[in-house]
Amino acid sequence: MATSDVEKALVTAAQGALSGLSFALENSPPAQPSGKWGAIFYNPAQPAVDSLGPNGDDLFEGFLQVDVNYPRGSGVSAAQTDLDTLRASFKAGASFTSGGQAVRIKNCGRPVGRLVDNWYRVSFTIYWWAFVPR
Repeated sequence: MATSDVEKALVTAAQGALSGLSFALENSPPAQPSGKWGAIFYNPAQPAVDSLGPNGDDLFEGFLQVDVNYPRGSGVSAAQTDLDTLRASFKAGASFTSGGQAVRIKNCGRPVGRLVDNWYRVSFTIYWWAFVPR
């Protein structure tokens, strides 16, 4: 189990929740989009010690930012539908696993959208935590 498994579990779950959407990942831009597209950013905080010793656990917390870009002028109903989809997938207490590493969800929400490079962008935020063995 490793911190990379935390990221993989979260990214895989987000891509599955909004299936059919083309995503850019960290340091990997998407192909030139013509319709709705997304980008995923994994944002862990510094870990905290949960238990001491070489076989102890560290508590990792952070958020996964899922930016979804909609064609300008297309309204907000698609963004609301995507929020409902993400909230259904990332309910508080939900758990996702990769490589034997479990990640728990705290909550999921969105702020007001904004125009970025002629796209209407909504940044959905998924807060999470995981105990990772040393």
